[in-house]
Amino acid sequence: MAFFWNRKESTLHSSTSDCKGPGKSRALPVFHAITGCDTVSVFAGHSKKAAWATWNAFPEVTTAFLSLASTPSELPDGVLSTLERFIVPLYDRTSTCCDVNVLRKKLFSRKSRSLEDLPPTRAALKQHIKRAAYQAGHIWGQAEIAFVSLPSPCDWGWMKSGDELEQLWTTLSEVSKSCHELISCGCRKHYGGKCRCKKNCT
Repeated sequence: MAFFWNRKESTLHSSTSDCKGPGKSRALPVFHAITGCDTVSVFAGHSKKAAWATWNAFPEVTTAFLSLASTPSELPDGVLSTLERFIVPLYDRTSTCCDVNVLRKKLFSRKSRSLEDLPPTRAALKQHIKRAAYQAGHIWGQAEIAFVSLPSPCDWGWMKSGDELEQLWTTLSEVSKSCHELISCGCRKHYGGKCRCKKNCT
């Protein structure tokens, strides 16, 4: 098994021979899925190289990766909390908090980060990790088995939309529907009340 990442002139080549033990080698598929693959989204603006450096700085996450590497039956709260702590330094290397919701508030209120540059909420991260566990643990983890038994993807971060599957991004309501005070359209017209510009959310 080998893991390769390449972007422009920066290259990360890591094989099982230099992964610091068989445990980290077995955890590679989960790491790859969580940081973005064909069926799991990426953390926008944060490369696999940065995630690899975070893994080296926080080796405790290896145990959490391994728990999802082979047909997991659930996503334990302890595993979610460990992975949450792994995500925090991707967005703020100096942060010591363990809660992505707390980090979101800090980055938004103190460092003026745009909504697009904030880490996912804990609810969204949970669904993201479920999709990664389904891909790495249930699909890749049974790659050598001729006839596999897969759980419903709807239990692992997906939802049915007609005859198709779509990502269940979060179980929280959309911010545009719950926090109108955070929305602005940039319209220069003044209506003396709620803006009726079509660019604004209704």
